[in-house]
Amino acid sequence: SNHWDSVIFSYREVERPVWSDPGNLAVAERVRAHVAAQASGLQEAGAGAAGRPVSWLPVHVIDLAPEGFISPHVDSVKFSGGVVAGLSLLSPAVMKLTPADSDTDDGEETRVQDPDSSCVKMLLPPRSLYILSGRARFDFAHSISTASLKDHAAPEDDPSGWPTAARTPQRRISLIFRDAKEAEDESQESPLPSSMSRGSGR
Repeated sequence: SNHWDSVIFSYREVERPVWSDPGNLAVAERVRAHVAAQASGLQEAGAGAAGRPVSWLPVHVIDLAPEGFISPHVDSVKFSGGVVAGLSLLSPAVMKLTPADSDTDDGEETRVQDPDSSCVKMLLPPRSLYILSGRARFDFAHSISTASLKDHAAPEDDPSGWPTAARTPQRRISLIFRDAKEAEDESQESPLPSSMSRGSGR
């Protein structure tokens, strides 16, 4: 199916406020602790430095089909704070960061300044963790395309010896971690409509 705000295509999703499996819970807590320690957005906001614990939104799990993709976007500033982090699973992918700005005052619509302008491409192998904070969080749109990794290779690269998962698009699962906004904003409802928060078919 397609995402409620037309960002993600051919996917399933679910929010996980709690984890029943101790192993999954341990991984989630480990990632959150690492992100809280590393993300410049949290440090600049004084979280941790002032002894205040970081408040987290439920983990957003995205199951992306081989033909699925995520359009360029900046995560909603209505619901989440200064950090977006993602744990990549199953298959490699390339995330593209492109300079962007918002079409609206509330930042709900993202406009890529120039699709052909300079951009940053990040290889996301399985079990890798990316952290977007500061300018990367707010001033750049991030996306995952349907192109295989060989389509992102430099001309001098030879993709013939790459693993199959790198030569063709594969199913990908990602766990997205977002910090909540300040206490006065934490009463905001979930960014996922209730009809979508438990997943939808592809």
